[in-house]
Order: sequence, then structure tokens, then C-alpha cells
Amino acid sequence: MSDGGQSACLPRGHNLEMEEPHIPRIVEALRLRDGVLVTFEDGKRAIYSAALLYAVFPKAAEWIKEESDDRD
Repeated sequence: MSDGGQSACLPRGHNLEMEEPHIPRIVEALRLRDGVLVTFEDGKRAIYSAALLYAVFPKAAEWIKEESDDRD
């Protein structure tokens, strides 16, 4: 099967199939008065303000009480 010559444009070792993006894991979350301090697996840390989190709330996945609190 021909790839239409597109493989020549790709970096070595890559193919045309979509690769799943790496989703960083949260290793710690600390509640602050006006936000949350989040630590990611690569050691990067950030404070997300309560205002920011509330603004993006409509886009968040809904938490249902019956679901396990242990998410992978």
C-alpha cells in the first residue's frame, strides 16, 4: 500500500497513525484559601486560582458521588 510519499516528510520512526498524547499525572494537590497548588509527575507545580477553576467549571467532567474517588 502506498503512503502517497508522505512518509518522507515525517521524522524518523514516526508513522501517519495518530499517537495518543501523554497526559500528565497529578501527584499532589493542596487546597489553599483561594485556589489549589498542583504538583505534576515531572515536578512542575502551579497554583490554580479559585476564580480560574470556577470559570472553567462548565467544561469539567461532572463528579458523581457514587463514583470511586480513586481515579487513574
